[in-house]
Amino acid sequence: MNDDPGSEPPGERPEPRISNTFTDGTAENVFQGGDVKGDLYIGTTVTPPSSPDDELDRAARTLAGEVKSLWQRRSVAGPAPIPVHWSSTRRPVQASPEALLRGRVPGRPVRLELDGDVTGTAATFRRLPTRQLVVLGGAGSGKTVMAVLLLLELLKKPRPGEPVPVLLSLASWRPGTSLHRWMAERLIEDHPWLGGEPGPDGRTMALRLIDRGRVLPILDGLDEISPGLHASAIKAIDGAIGDGEPVVVTCRGKEYEDAVAEGHLTRAVVVEVKPIEAPMALGFLRSARAAGDRRWDPVFEHLREHPEGPVASALSTPLMLSLAAAVYAARSSDPAELLDTGRFGDRAAVEEHLLDSFVPSVYAEHHARPYGAAKAERWLAFLARRMARQGTRDLMWWRIKSPVVGLVVGLIFAAVSWWIFDLLVGPRGVAAALLVGTVAGVACFADLPRWPEVPADDRKAADPRSALRRSRAVAAVWATLAGVAVGVMLGLWFGVGLGATPGNTGKYAAAFALMCGFAILCSTAWGAFQVTRIWFAATGRLPLRPMEFLSDARERGVLRQAGLVHQFRHARLQDRLGGGTVTPRATKAEKRTGEPLPAFPRFLVTPLLRLAISVTGFVVMTTVLTTSWPAEPVYASGNRPTAWAAPAPCNVPDCTATVSMLTWRVPARRDVSTRFRVPPSGVRVPFHGLDGLFLIKGCPAATVQVEAVADGASLPPLRLHGSRGRQVPKARIDPDHVRVDTLSLTLRRLDSQPCTAEVNWQAPGVTHAQLFDIKRRLG
Repeated sequence: MNDDPGSEPPGERPEPRISNTFTDGTAENVFQGGDVKGDLYIGTTVTPPSSPDDELDRAARTLAGEVKSLWQRRSVAGPAPIPVHWSSTRRPVQASPEALLRGRVPGRPVRLELDGDVTGTAATFRRLPTRQLVVLGGAGSGKTVMAVLLLLELLKKPRPGEPVPVLLSLASWRPGTSLHRWMAERLIEDHPWLGGEPGPDGRTMALRLIDRGRVLPILDGLDEISPGLHASAIKAIDGAIGDGEPVVVTCRGKEYEDAVAEGHLTRAVVVEVKPIEAPMALGFLRSARAAGDRRWDPVFEHLREHPEGPVASALSTPLMLSLAAAVYAARSSDPAELLDTGRFGDRAAVEEHLLDSFVPSVYAEHHARPYGAAKAERWLAFLARRMARQGTRDLMWWRIKSPVVGLVVGLIFAAVSWWIFDLLVGPRGVAAALLVGTVAGVACFADLPRWPEVPADDRKAADPRSALRRSRAVAAVWATLAGVAVGVMLGLWFGVGLGATPGNTGKYAAAFALMCGFAILCSTAWGAFQVTRIWFAATGRLPLRPMEFLSDARERGVLRQAGLVHQFRHARLQDRLGGGTVTPRATKAEKRTGEPLPAFPRFLVTPLLRLAISVTGFVVMTTVLTTSWPAEPVYASGNRPTAWAAPAPCNVPDCTATVSMLTWRVPARRDVSTRFRVPPSGVRVPFHGLDGLFLIKGCPAATVQVEAVADGASLPPLRLHGSRGRQVPKARIDPDHVRVDTLSLTLRRLDSQPCTAEVNWQAPGVTHAQLFDIKRRLG
């Protein structure tokens, strides 16, 4: 039979290769009965859109090409095909024929019988009336391989108007998040051009393709969602996928059976991957061994005699069968050791042995870039443990980050801050510099903000190495821009604001620019990876060139490449190396409320936002350290003023706030002089002036001149005029930047009025000239 129904003469209906019968033997009545004859044909063709959208068509074609190219680069099968077969499941999870045939067939629920192998899944899928399929199977049974082969077969000869198959891992989705929104965000992550400028309806191209049925979601790994969410996930998928919309879901059989007790995919055909029988396993191993190799003969004989034994049971999945072929590929190995019932008394023992032996066996072989088996296993186990802590199956180089990155960035910012604070406030700036460095280090280590720094753009970065090179270019640009910005800002501050000489201005600005630029470089994805790989290499946790090691592991079959990330060839291998099962965590796509991603490339601003966090901390500490509260003068000698607490102006009831007040009584034609002692203020800055408010009471026409002498230096006088109880505006006396330990204040009457003037100094204080020392050092 021709697998391409589009090539058959019009009006002829092909006979399906699979068996289209029901388990209760009612097939003849169903397929040829009465008024439904001809309407129940399984080989339903896809009807092209009635009003095709040119823009959507172009986007769908582009997406199809990228998806096909992406999955053709990923290795999903070995050189020899593994005989994986599937058939309709016997579990009570199948949708009823009435639902499968859109409710047009009366009668009790029955089950559709299908069978085939992985090479014919696409032809079977196209013949399903609803084109909704659930693939069940155990761990390592070949569900994902079957899904990928289905995707590639559908893209090999696509039919007009047929949706583009896209494989999405359900591990990153949680029920409660819109399935369509999540699918759109996943598409945008892999194909950023789908998230460009939203259309007139506010939707991105990804969401428009999904809503118009131009995407066939192949949802892989329903069982990887938290077990308590399986049932709600199935309900959410069933509700999101409308009648007639295609979908493929893969899941482990037991988990799916437990979940559908509360609801199932009501229009989906359910098939289950069959275990590989002993004769099929025997045939695969025979084809995989070299000519003249007799090491497998005892195992072959054992498989024939014990088709239900532990070895045959273990080799009933594609994963274990391929692992066995790899583990015993070397002529020095002996596969007959699997027959030792003392070591391998059950299936689990055989599987654990194959998983544990796989990495040492593949690294024992000769390669152009040799790595010791012990070191390679230690490095891979380290990566697997990190992935388990992160709750992911994707090994992303930009997520391989050590806390030492935050330490390096923090030390750089602390050094820069200490240098400036030492100019400003002296040794006590060390504590503030350490605080700024801590803020910067925490912001870098904690990935603040938590936004992606590496775009998964397959058109510009086809593999992890090219993504690393692109990230290096971005890091260099941002480090340069940040360094120049900081240098210019500090140069203007020193040169214009503080009056520094051109030589000092250039020296400090260049030094600060270089240090800040280097700190930003270390906080980017590329810079953090470089610091991390050096640190991990020094501590023996990774090789000095981890990207070469990952590429070598992919060539040996330990890892596989999935776009810009690496993955272990199977989740069981990752879990075995990592010492535990990975629990998927909520991703950024789940934590958002479902809005489309903005078109602006957010990964570019992450380093600058970290810089902003650190600079903000620096500015706050600088403000705190250089702000000097007025020091209240203490009476030493001369005319003692009356010190009292006056009620402070207050606009609330029962206010009890007070303000300090010094009061002198100055008769006509008399002078009053007082000498004060100024207590140390704790800052290394000179005297600036007098603080507080002055006013004259009791003699409205009086004029009083205030003359101040600070440590022998006369200050510009301040003339006060009485105004019948009205306050005199606040005034300052600005000397030529001299330090002050003593202050002499003389109040001289300039008028001849007979009344006695009461001069009040409200909130008395002596202020200091800020940044005097740094101006002197830089000038």
